[in-house]
Amino acid sequence: MRPVGVDYSGKKGYILLHRCTDCGGADRNKIAPDDDMDAVIALQRPR
Repeated sequence: MRPVGVDYSGKKGYILLHRCTDCGGADRNKIAPDDDMDAVIALQRPR
């Protein structure tokens, strides 16, 4: 799994979006308060 983006939910806060490098499946994980927000913000910037 590799991070591919970030979403925001009013109830859950920021959600990190992952995609499997083998099968292409997707997963969502709530971002913890102690996660590196600079790295999360970098995912939101266009590449």
